[in-house]
Amino acid sequence: MASLGLPTYPTFDCASAGRAVRWQKWVSRLKNFVGYGIESVERQKALLLTFAGDELNDIVDTFTEEQLTPRGNETHFSKLCDTITNHFSPQSNREYQRYVFRHTHQSSDNIEEFYAELKQLSLTCQFHDADAEIKSQLISGCKSQKVREKGLSSPDISLADLLTYARTMQLTTVQAKLMASDSPVNAINTNFGQNHNNQRQRSTLPRNQRHHHGKCNNCGGEWPHIGGQNHCPARNKTCRACNKLHHFASVCKSTTTRHQDQPSQSQSHSRRQGQSHNLRRRVHVINSDSDRRQGQSHNLRHRVHVINSDSDSDTPVNRLNTTDTYNYNDTEYVFATNKGSNLPHFAVSIGDHEFQFLADSGATINLLAKVDFDKLNPKQMLQTSSKRISAYGSPSHIPVLGVFHATLRHGTTSTTAPIYVVDRNERPILGWQTCRDLQLIDTINHISSNQSALVQEFSDLFTGLGCLQNTQVKLHIDQNIQPIAQRYRRIPFHIRQDVEKQLNKDEERGVIEKATGPTPWVSPIVVVPKPKQPGKVRVCVDMRSANTAIKREHHATPTLDELKTELSGAEYLAK
Repeated sequence: MASLGLPTYPTFDCASAGRAVRWQKWVSRLKNFVGYGIESVERQKALLLTFAGDELNDIVDTFTEEQLTPRGNETHFSKLCDTITNHFSPQSNREYQRYVFRHTHQSSDNIEEFYAELKQLSLTCQFHDADAEIKSQLISGCKSQKVREKGLSSPDISLADLLTYARTMQLTTVQAKLMASDSPVNAINTNFGQNHNNQRQRSTLPRNQRHHHGKCNNCGGEWPHIGGQNHCPARNKTCRACNKLHHFASVCKSTTTRHQDQPSQSQSHSRRQGQSHNLRRRVHVINSDSDRRQGQSHNLRHRVHVINSDSDSDTPVNRLNTTDTYNYNDTEYVFATNKGSNLPHFAVSIGDHEFQFLADSGATINLLAKVDFDKLNPKQMLQTSSKRISAYGSPSHIPVLGVFHATLRHGTTSTTAPIYVVDRNERPILGWQTCRDLQLIDTINHISSNQSALVQEFSDLFTGLGCLQNTQVKLHIDQNIQPIAQRYRRIPFHIRQDVEKQLNKDEERGVIEKATGPTPWVSPIVVVPKPKQPGKVRVCVDMRSANTAIKREHHATPTLDELKTELSGAEYLAK
């Protein structure tokens, strides 16, 4: 093809939707192309098959000779075009195309693109008056409120006049915004700088001018797209970041994405104040590497939530990064180390000396300060330890002097456990396992109930619908109320069979009874399809008129104290 000097022509896409409309548009442009200096019908047919692409050529290969043989004044080129048109046309559904046409709204600020989209959709709708239908949808689906008011206030206006008015309003709006953008800026924000002000001034320009000769804000590609905005790759695509339509996650500008990528204004303000305030109790970000090995992730789940230290350190804790290179299996964690009086502490003896230990359900080891270790009698021998002790929210480790094994006693309970000595003057801490061994903390994992035994013993109560049989309910009727026979509510045809099945099923189970003869009271049913169970419906009865004739019985609602007294000693409770 390069030796012939022919320009390129886009191939026809047979896989996307709307092939009938796109084929008519594609072949009409091809006819203009091949009609320029190419009079041979055979060459026109050859060019069509050459530019059509492999997919369309595969479809043409399925046609019979009778379908491709011209008759009368037809040519090979026109016969091939008509055969392909007939191949695509039966796949278009007129009612569905009209549904799509009625639900089309203006997505861009250009009224010409919206009109071109409606004009293209109307080709397959088979309207009697296409211009009138396009004008009606243009009025209801356009963005401009003034264009909509013009169409409603002048019902006899033609489509051409309405388009002229819409173009005028669109151009007027653009020019007004351009004039407004030239006004001086009086306020200067010193917190964000000149780049932010320039960005704010550029945002006042019209959207169509901001996109020219740049990147598309929806897909990130070059703008403008060939064929207009309707040919953007991101059109009708769902963003993976915000789950909204018509853009990709790489160019998503939703508030959720911005908050994840950039710190909020309040956090930035807090960091600016951190130079003059003590931030040692604040933790902003916790970073855990989700791609770590399973064993390391298992150790990360044992971290405890808070440390409240009374040290005089003014170093702020802004980030806790769990991607350290040390061995996680040699790291232990503690929950709290301050000497607050409102924390749970117990008298635990080591040898002949008694200490007030803090019961820490989040700690994995036992801690003892060096000053308390020196009080022990007899003296204990310290062994070196490779354990690292960390506190939640602190990137540093608590220095460990060593470890010793001792017997701890609380009341009549005793246990032997390792105790780590640290070079800090803090309250002694008992870890989670030691607290359980000394019975300082009770653990209730779950409440079990033997449901299977109850179901087998009272199987008659768990079978069937559970109707109250052989019981006559007495309703107090006000005879002064005139009976009302309400109007029957029509049921849609597509769910009538489902309603009959449900009514027959309720009648078999004894929920309802079939009424014969004249009835003074008639209440209509209301049918609601179950969205999560296709083919099933919920049948309700509108009893509002009938309830006006019911005399209500008044009963006092028992209080909570009365229920506690009545249920005292009960063995089985059911809801």
